[in-house]
Amino acid sequence: MSFDRDILFGDTSFESCPEACSANCSSSVSTISVSNDQGRSDRVPTYDDLDDLGEVLGVMQQLLTKDKIDELMGEREKWKVHVDESAKRIAVLEKRVGSKPAIGVPTDPDLVARLNHLERENRHLVSENLRLKQEIQDTERKNTLLCNDNEGKSRKLRGANKKVKKAKDVAVNEEEKAKEAAHERDHRLRQQREQRKMMKSAQAEAASQKKLIQKLQSQLDAEKSGAPHLRDHGSTTDETTAAFSVSIKINRRHFLLIRSMLADSQTTVTSRINEWYEKWKDSREAKQTIGATYNDTPDTGSCVDMNAGLVEVLGRYEEYSQTGAEHDGRRSRRDLEAIVCRTMDAITTQVEE
Repeated sequence: MSFDRDILFGDTSFESCPEACSANCSSSVSTISVSNDQGRSDRVPTYDDLDDLGEVLGVMQQLLTKDKIDELMGEREKWKVHVDESAKRIAVLEKRVGSKPAIGVPTDPDLVARLNHLERENRHLVSENLRLKQEIQDTERKNTLLCNDNEGKSRKLRGANKKVKKAKDVAVNEEEKAKEAAHERDHRLRQQREQRKMMKSAQAEAASQKKLIQKLQSQLDAEKSGAPHLRDHGSTTDETTAAFSVSIKINRRHFLLIRSMLADSQTTVTSRINEWYEKWKDSREAKQTIGATYNDTPDTGSCVDMNAGLVEVLGRYEEYSQTGAEHDGRRSRRDLEAIVCRTMDAITTQVEE
């Protein structure tokens, strides 16, 4: 009796796809449930979920269909061991049958019963082998489908990770822009505060300069007016300076000729007025000054007589022509008095104006 080993054992090499696929695709299979969960979920990951997404994915990868694949692989190994044991038993029986000489149809009932039992067991093993083979093929197809599905889900997961990373980068850039905008706003506000302080100080300085200009303008107007006034020296003492100007209309070409005369006249007049003021101050209660001519009127009061001084000053600058009709000396006193009178009239007119 012989047995068809090909039919009995078939192809016992199961090292092709299942183990290779399980070895090469374990990381891919681990992402199935995550991808399925992501496929079922309609919620879009937000910025708050970005930092915890890697940890969530790592936890979910450990809960995928790896247990199912391990279970199928264990069952396959168990049946492989069973097939190997059956093949060894069949090989032993073949050796025992082949070692016996060929004889006719066995007539021993025990031998016939044993052979029938072996044939039935052989047919059962062959059918079981075919069933296992079919189950292994189905398992390989399922494993292939799972590997393909896992690869697709892995690609989707990588794409989702890229989108999440891109969204995170965009969020970081937006945060940097917001920080820069806040810094620029604070810098602008600080500059505005500094500019307002500078503007207030400039306005205060401008106001003080304006007051000073007004004060100087009023002093200039007082000086130009010719009216008697007190000069402001910034002191609070009782003694100060009283000033009044004398203005006369002259020919412009004559100014250079009489400038030195006017300067001497100014010095003489100032000296005479100082002397008069000292005398007036000493005799203020009596309202008399020794050696002066008084015009006691309610408006003018006592005045100093400056005729002699002006005659002396102006006489030095006159051309002393010899007339020959009066005397051999200088010009007559009558002519000098006329000049002094005209000058005093001009001064009085200018002061009144």
